[in-house]
Amino acid sequence: MVAGGGLESAPNSFFVLTVVLHISAFRVRLHRMENLSSAKRVARVKLTLTRRSVDALKPEDKSWIAWDDRLTGFGCRVQPSGTKSFIVNYRAGDGGRKAPNKRVVIGRYGRVGPDEARRKARDMLGQVARGEDPAGERAEARGVPTLAEAFETYIKANPNRADNTVKLYRQILQGKLGDWVKRPLDAITRQDVEDRFNRITERHGWATGNQAMSMLRSVYRRPCV
Repeated sequence: MVAGGGLESAPNSFFVLTVVLHISAFRVRLHRMENLSSAKRVARVKLTLTRRSVDALKPEDKSWIAWDDRLTGFGCRVQPSGTKSFIVNYRAGDGGRKAPNKRVVIGRYGRVGPDEARRKARDMLGQVARGEDPAGERAEARGVPTLAEAFETYIKANPNRADNTVKLYRQILQGKLGDWVKRPLDAITRQDVEDRFNRITERHGWATGNQAMSMLRSVYRRPCV
């Protein structure tokens, strides 16, 4: 597996994502027993990120982000475990609404301070303004495959798979995960997966959401780098 940046604990990033996908499938089986919509609270906090303010950030039952009020796109993500990491969020390409949203982990709080993290975030956002893609360049340097590349590796690994199954998987990839196909595997975060699962189930139902997550989990399981 590839050590990389989209998820903390880089050596285990793919494993962590696989666990998230298992959890998503488990939630499908429990959907008749609980109302998941009540768990979709998204904390939106803006403040100046300093050591004092970051120390004061408290973990919730799901990860959330405190955004910096001095630099748009720079924030501190707080995990339920209490782990805090600085991130930068941006839209690649022309930066328009249809451009893919990307998130890069700058570093874990304690290993990097808020001032240093803000400087790094400003540098990355400067790259974006010049038409560059910091997340893509990091992944390319490490040899991390995109979702599309990993998908093709997964399909080719089993040439005896039924044509109808392959057709269904391609429909899921393009129809439900199409905006991710050019993203490196380790640039797809745990929160991305949870949000996408919720969106698919809201629009297309639980069966479709479970199908998409099952296919994505299989792609991540296939060694491709």
